[in-house]
Amino acid sequence: MNKVIWTTLLTLALLNPCQSAQAAAAPTTQKPAVQGTVPLAGLNATLQQPYTLGKSSPLNFTLTKATFSVSRVIVGNEVFTPKADQKLLVLTFRVANPQKKDVYFDSRSFTFTAVDAQNINRPSVRSVGLASTGELVGLQLKPSQVLEFVTAIMVPAAGVVPKLIVEHEAGTGVLRYDLRRVTNPLAAPYADPADASGASALGAVPAKVGQNYPLESFDLRLETTALSTEVLDGRAPRSGHRYVVATVVLKNQAPQERYLGLQTLMPEILDADGERLRYLTVLKARGEGGPGLKLAPGAEYRARYVFEVPDGTPLQTLVFQEGYSHTLLFDVSALK
Repeated sequence: MNKVIWTTLLTLALLNPCQSAQAAAAPTTQKPAVQGTVPLAGLNATLQQPYTLGKSSPLNFTLTKATFSVSRVIVGNEVFTPKADQKLLVLTFRVANPQKKDVYFDSRSFTFTAVDAQNINRPSVRSVGLASTGELVGLQLKPSQVLEFVTAIMVPAAGVVPKLIVEHEAGTGVLRYDLRRVTNPLAAPYADPADASGASALGAVPAKVGQNYPLESFDLRLETTALSTEVLDGRAPRSGHRYVVATVVLKNQAPQERYLGLQTLMPEILDADGERLRYLTVLKARGEGGPGLKLAPGAEYRARYVFEVPDGTPLQTLVFQEGYSHTLLFDVSALK
């Protein structure tokens, strides 16, 4: 009987070998195919270390400094100023020509891309200047010649910038810099005290009388604030009101003339309840009438900004801003 059963089983296995093999094989899971891009080939780079980039026309590149700033950067005739929700990553670097022939160098010779804390790419301003003068570059580098340059990248005001990518000649390799521990931080009063790293900028900067602060094209220095009931620009304050007169000095820091008029700056005063009091007019330092002139590069102008405020209003903060720049906050609570 047993011999008959074994003979039958052996016959079935020989007749259906595929089924037998499938039963013995373990099931397998096939991985799906996923398309994507391969990271750019390159090196993890460090400050002060030279690297050769490019193949058809190589150049030696050295990143010497990375600094956060809320002040303007001037390259040629262009003024790059961060908005209130931005800061600048200012890059200083050296370029050397390792070839035996002249090499043309300009703002397109390298591309700079910062990767912010949200993993968003931030391209540079695409203007490169001589570090010594800010002159826009477009020059021939002689063999073995070394020059230092500067450029900038607009990045968010808050947080660190973890990575910088530098490229010369697409497809020939990049340099990757970890900037988290090597970027020079912001200083007071521009740094947000809530960020101990010094990487975050304040959109509204606490300011002091007698000090110069950068806006967009102009630097501003508040000289005095005072209450007044005298006649200004041909009129006295309304009944139950007084004037607040803020005397400032404005300096044109742009490389070209800049117009200074009644609406170049539109300051306001905040009272203790958060109410906003707009300025009434702006006057010359002496006499009547307001400014309406072009200031040459480096020229200064003294002006009086006039506010009309109700008697007894508890004043708190005088606010100045030019365009979309960071705002300056002056404490005027002592005016009674």
